[in-house]
Amino acid sequence: MLSIARNIWLICAEYNIQIKAIHIQGINNRAADILSRWTSLENPYAKLSTALDDNYMLDIEVLDKLFKDTLRICVFLSDNFKNSGSVRNYLSGVKTWAVLLNFDTEEFNSPSLRLTLSGIDKLNANVPNIKLPFEPYHLNCMFEVLDMTSVQDAVMWAVIMTSFYAMLRKSQFANNSRTTFNPKEQLTRGDIQITEEGLIIDIQWSKTSQKHKNIHHIPLKRVEDCVLCPLLAYSRMVTMLPALPGEPAFGLSDSKGKICAFSKSDIDKIVHKLLVRCGMDTSQYSFHSFRRGGATCASAAGCTDSEICTIGNWASSCYKGYIKHSTDKLYYISSNMGLFCKLSN
Repeated sequence: MLSIARNIWLICAEYNIQIKAIHIQGINNRAADILSRWTSLENPYAKLSTALDDNYMLDIEVLDKLFKDTLRICVFLSDNFKNSGSVRNYLSGVKTWAVLLNFDTEEFNSPSLRLTLSGIDKLNANVPNIKLPFEPYHLNCMFEVLDMTSVQDAVMWAVIMTSFYAMLRKSQFANNSRTTFNPKEQLTRGDIQITEEGLIIDIQWSKTSQKHKNIHHIPLKRVEDCVLCPLLAYSRMVTMLPALPGEPAFGLSDSKGKICAFSKSDIDKIVHKLLVRCGMDTSQYSFHSFRRGGATCASAAGCTDSEICTIGNWASSCYKGYIKHSTDKLYYISSNMGLFCKLSN
């Protein structure tokens, strides 16, 4: 409510009018609390009016003019917010004020306001910044600049190989901070098994499966005589950095020898430094490029859409947007089309 009040005051400043406020000592500022839960009150208007009377002396004529000039409010808000959704949220807050103070809200439903909001949506459209996928030659470049005798580099290489082949999200490796590691959502050592064939990863939680109903099993095959092997990368890390089954699968040991998980920002910084060392454009790639790169590589290797969707645990067809087809494959499509046209004559 205070944010809404602040914007009301700023708009009033544009009109060159003044709102007078008087704080009464010993009286709590209850207006914000009342507004935050007004739907649960028997008489919200009376409660809010009492709260406002306790704290503010509002000029009713000024508010009446303000609530009738919704277009000016929209223009002001659009100058301060890039996201059109924020404009709508703040405008909804102003409308709530009008309803609770028993003002006419007809202007909030006017065609001119709808057209203005539609224009703001188009001008401030949210264009997603889609990162490019990492391809095998990118991974080889990363391996060349990493020092496999360094624990941190060995751990990061294991993260890279696991995220690429299993098409995992960053949230399955790290939480927002190092202290908020959640063993039910992020991978632990007990979730990854080493077998003769390769690795078996048990995913207990993901963006598309958050209720822990089913465990998603992802088997990763050993890649013989190749540095881009998930088993080789993970086994090297486990040897250099042993950990208990309940500890983070990927992280670094602290001064007490306990494995400390990465935070999401830690991983972003490491990937950024790695991209710089490889001479790659840091604005075109991110950690999510490993997931997209895995899907692209699987498609190029001849895997079916169903197989890619199963490994990446996609619940919709959005995975198709992750796949970037090579120029050779696109030439193959037009070549087949040309052959069909030739045979049709």
